[in-house]
Amino acid sequence: MTSGRSRPPQEVMRSLPRRLFETFQQRAHELAKVGTYLIDLTTRQVVISPEMAYLLRMGDSWTQMPLSEFRDRFYLPEDRDLVQAKAEHSYATEGKAVLESRMVRADGVVIWLRASSSVERNERGEPVAVGVVQDVTESAVAIQKLQATEARFRALIDGAPVAIGVGRNGRTLWVNPTYRTMFGLPDDLDMEGQSIADQIAPDSAAMLTGFSQRRARGESTPDSYDMMCRRSDGSTFPVHTTVTTIVLPDGPATVAFVTDLTELKRAEADLALEGSVRAALNSCLHSLPPEANAEQSAQAISDALFAIPGVDLAAVVEFSSPGTTLPLAHRTPPGFPVIVPEPGGRDEQIRALASAGASAIYWTPLPDDGPWGRALTAIGLQAVAVGPIFYGEEVEGAIIVGTCDPAFARTIVERLPAVVDLSSTPSAMLAERLHARREQTTTHAAVLDVIARRAFRSVFQPVVDLTTSVPAGFEALVRFESGQRPDHCLADARRVGAGVALELAILEDAIEAGRQLPPGSPLHLNASPAVLADPSLIRELFARADRSIVLEVTEHEVIHDYAAFRDLVAAIGGNIRIAVDDAGAGVANFAHIVELHPDLVKIDIGLVRGVNVDPGRQALVIAMGHFARASGCHVIAEGIETQEEAAMLRSLGVELGQGYLFGAPQPAEAFGSPA
Repeated sequence: MTSGRSRPPQEVMRSLPRRLFETFQQRAHELAKVGTYLIDLTTRQVVISPEMAYLLRMGDSWTQMPLSEFRDRFYLPEDRDLVQAKAEHSYATEGKAVLESRMVRADGVVIWLRASSSVERNERGEPVAVGVVQDVTESAVAIQKLQATEARFRALIDGAPVAIGVGRNGRTLWVNPTYRTMFGLPDDLDMEGQSIADQIAPDSAAMLTGFSQRRARGESTPDSYDMMCRRSDGSTFPVHTTVTTIVLPDGPATVAFVTDLTELKRAEADLALEGSVRAALNSCLHSLPPEANAEQSAQAISDALFAIPGVDLAAVVEFSSPGTTLPLAHRTPPGFPVIVPEPGGRDEQIRALASAGASAIYWTPLPDDGPWGRALTAIGLQAVAVGPIFYGEEVEGAIIVGTCDPAFARTIVERLPAVVDLSSTPSAMLAERLHARREQTTTHAAVLDVIARRAFRSVFQPVVDLTTSVPAGFEALVRFESGQRPDHCLADARRVGAGVALELAILEDAIEAGRQLPPGSPLHLNASPAVLADPSLIRELFARADRSIVLEVTEHEVIHDYAAFRDLVAAIGGNIRIAVDDAGAGVANFAHIVELHPDLVKIDIGLVRGVNVDPGRQALVIAMGHFARASGCHVIAEGIETQEEAAMLRSLGVELGQGYLFGAPQPAEAFGSPA
């Protein structure tokens, strides 16, 4: 609808005085780029988004630093205190702040940024400032260029990224092309005389009516405010409007500079979501006790994510083996079946998304969907995000987040992947637990495979009389096909609960292989207290031996109840003697000697090595021998490698010896066939 005579836009432009051009010059550009940030007002730490980091030329990744360091690096010295004072005052009085300030980029270039932030609360109730920055430097540069000539200024107005409209008495006089694009107005529509009210949403129309009434009473009104506008198709969108009054030849008019805040508001909402997710994950993981297992940690993460508005599915899965996905925890709508992605279908899709890094997709049914995929389609799932759980370079599992809200689906796809990418969050704790579970499963399977294949062999080392060098027995040792040290293999087996099974297999092989040793020589077997817990089983095993057995108890084995241990040995029965191994390596062996009443004491290699030239070691061997003989047992020195060591030990009263001087560990047949 128009009123009065219609004038072409060119005529209207020529009628605008230079004052209007200068006003246009000051308002032409508002936005060039958008960045986001978060300030923890308790710890005084600032987190900068990749977009803001790029604006400051400090990289393109998430960055965290103390607030004081940020101020010192990027604010001009004369602005630092003023900007901080304004921000703190606005936070305290209004709970939000809008500031424009000069900042120095990392490359030394001074720019202008407009920061809009509000104070929110995290899961622990602590204040957090969530903000968005806009680079307004390009607008200033563009306006300066317009000062050259009026023609250049008019050309720039036509192409300005800010919508500009001129009106009077509720009717439009002129709008620039950006205004037409923003409001969805046809290029051939004559805007002069059009009703401005048609472009304003009802809620904001009431606000503007209130401004008019206040001005009529002589009261002041703001010249810059946020409001909702309406496009030609009826849809509404948020804008920031700044108005000023100019005088034209035919009377005063109002100039409005309008910036579309749709992307800015969306960024604020996305930032709020990211803050909520990160705060929820940090809170739940920090509240877990250190002893929490993988399932408990996963359930805490699922519960925290499910509590975020818009999230309808939260789950943590473990990739236990190729083609196998196991559920660790989940939160789903009531009645949703407790199932996981089926192999060959969604399982491969979830694994592919996780392997590619944090990813998200809009949900669409697949022809080969199994029960899990069909169930998610049935509840109306719109989008799903998958965050990998990394341990080193390996993907141990994934966090799955889904929504049934079409509006929230865009956020899931566009923003949530960066949030559920847990490689740099406290949920590394969960990755460690998953890795430990997988490693335990793998190690347990490997130990069982060693037992099943008998992937080891028994070797024997002679124990000799130091006076005659005649073998007085043989100690059974083990060598694994893998080449791994025996103590490491046994430690791995014990760690995964298969230590007793492996020890029993080793003892069985040693007893069987020991039949090839010279007859009458005792067989020394190493056994932990745990393997003796079932005397009947050990009795049956030892009964297969064709010779007497010496049971060696290492100094490193912890015996909590000596009386119970002696009862176990007695319950085994037979001609079994006890030897305390590694005597002198620590204080526990003295308790072993006193409490176990052994038949033999083996002096640790650490006291034997170089004993012929070390008076200190000689004194300790004498003391150890005296202590052993006073307890009624014989002494064996192990690790003897030279004749000099053997001679010295013999002179110190040591009766028996063992070491490479008398023979390396070898298969039983190397010592001659039994008679």
